Amino acid sequence: MKRAEVVCTPALQRSCIGWLQEAAARQRLLLIAVGSSASHLHTLVAWHGTREAERVRAAMKRSVSAGLRRERGDGAGGGSLFSKGGDCFRIQSRRKYRFQRFAYLPDHPGWFWDIDRGLRPPAEGQRLVERWRLGESVERGAFVPVERARGLREGA
Repeated sequence: MKRAEVVCTPALQRSCIGWLQEAAARQRLLLIAVGSSASHLHTLVAWHGTREAERVRAAMKRSVSAGLRRERGDGAGGGSLFSKGGDCFRIQSRRKYRFQRFAYLPDHPGWFWDIDRGLRPPAEGQRLVERWRLGESVERGAFVPVERARGLREGA
């Protein structure tokens, strides 16, 4: 039997961010940022040690799935409600880190959360992204200008 597709409403986006924060604390991870939309979530996570990124991603997905089941009253069923796979990669340069944190994740149309700035509603997040795209600095480090960000996305 196929599961019903989950639509990530603004209220559910906020809940998912909370579940990710709880899961990160339990799993000794540093949750840096979360971007969301009606169809998906992206996280920027750091940790010490030798844990594989795929295992960290799977544990985070299970935590959010458990929260979603509790909210929907689906019982204690195991596993993830999210798609298998998806992008999971280690960021190895400051340029790519800044792109992900200050351009790509905040550019998602839903709720956005950042470790330094906290939670921002969708409209406010989009206004800040536009300011950052104009080259204005942010609280901790400068935003990568959109022209450079496009190059980073294309691997330049």
